Amino acid sequence: MLRRTCCVFAIYLAACQPEGLLPAPPELVPPGEVVPAQPLPLPPAVVPAVPVAAIAATPMPLLDCQDLEAKIGLSAQVAANASANKGRYPLVLSHGFAGFDKVGPLGYFGKAPAALRAAGYAVYVTAVNPMAPTETVRGAQLAHQIACIAQQSGSTKLNLIGHSQGGLDVRWVAGNAGVGQRVASVTTVSTPHRGVVVGDMAAGLIPGFTDPLLDAIGALYGVTVGSAGGKAQVRQAAAAMSTGEATAFNLAHPDAPGVGYFSWAGRSVSSLLVLGHADDKCAGEVPNPQRNDLIRLELAATFGVSGGDFIPNDGLVTVASAKWGAFMGCVPADHLDEIGMFFADGPDLISKFDHADFYRQVAQSLVDRGY
Repeated sequence: MLRRTCCVFAIYLAACQPEGLLPAPPELVPPGEVVPAQPLPLPPAVVPAVPVAAIAATPMPLLDCQDLEAKIGLSAQVAANASANKGRYPLVLSHGFAGFDKVGPLGYFGKAPAALRAAGYAVYVTAVNPMAPTETVRGAQLAHQIACIAQQSGSTKLNLIGHSQGGLDVRWVAGNAGVGQRVASVTTVSTPHRGVVVGDMAAGLIPGFTDPLLDAIGALYGVTVGSAGGKAQVRQAAAAMSTGEATAFNLAHPDAPGVGYFSWAGRSVSSLLVLGHADDKCAGEVPNPQRNDLIRLELAATFGVSGGDFIPNDGLVTVASAKWGAFMGCVPADHLDEIGMFFADGPDLISKFDHADFYRQVAQSLVDRGY
């Protein structure tokens, strides 16, 4: 009776189990035959994980930087920074539209590089094509210089500071898949992130971009545009900073993860009788100076078409267009004061703005944030 019950129960289990869940019956071995021992399966090979930090610190291939000896004197700049003892990362200055590293005794950033080195910072000054778009020319040129600066100085990362179009250049570099890993922060000073009216005029979107205006823009930087070729070059470079081009650039170059973005703007007025200091537009992380800058004659035409006293601007770039990332605030300076082009030896007589002090302030703000 017991044997019959067990058999029935076994048949019931077999019928109720889903197909494939019951183990296959062992293979019958004839009596007296010895079954050879089967080797145990080897465990899967363990591949050691690569730390994320090691991937991020992968060294870049060795670059040929010899071309930068004549262009920016790279070895001399490395030597000049040998005693730097302030700041986590070196500073790299990138010039704007129609800019240059040095012409005779006049440098694009005035006395700012020397003042920063005297304060203990390592500073490098770059030089790219002065009259070319960022997207197709200047960005790649600056990327090569940034990579070489990092290689020759032994720096893991760099703080990039760009004035005017130079701010677009450093943004292009920060988003570059190769050299971008060497960028710690991006600081822009009066950069046309959303374009400028002069750019729209050059692109033909707004009438009024005349030959006299072309000559005026060239004269600001000592560029001769009297020839047809010179005028075309200025027009093309200016058109690359139109509102439409700026929109396309911003879509193509979003902020890079892990990089700090900061911005500053300049503001001027046409007369000292103008009251107010654009406090609402200039609200940022630093107090808005309660002094005004009187726009210089060389920028009067572009100041007017940029909004004049009704839309705060520095003679070329509006405060609104200059804002990107964390907005630090405004300085009472026009587009040329911001780089010490005329008052390089000290503060402006009216606004008291001193470009060397300003760049020391920019550098200190980066130190305060761990850069």
